[in-house]
Amino acid sequence: MRGLATASLVLGIIAVVFAPFCGPIGVVLALIGIPLGGVAVARIRSGQVAADGRGMAIAGLVLGIVALVLALLVFLVFFGAAMNLPDLPNGPTI
Repeated sequence: MRGLATASLVLGIIAVVFAPFCGPIGVVLALIGIPLGGVAVARIRSGQVAADGRGMAIAGLVLGIVALVLALLVFLVFFGAAMNLPDLPNGPTI
């Protein structure tokens, strides 16, 4: 039964792809994939399921964490740059 491990891996891959470009989607997918990978690793470790999906579960965990860090870095860089923009003297012009 590798369903949780596979789901974690797929969500982790998609989260890493979406994190830099569409951060909220990447974060949501990562926040779903990380617990799925954790549950899969815990079940494999306890012997409830076969160990053939362990690598996928760990990869899903790692990719989910990488996606969260990547989304956070993009957020910080974007808003850090936005905070350094000069103020407009007369307000915005239309």
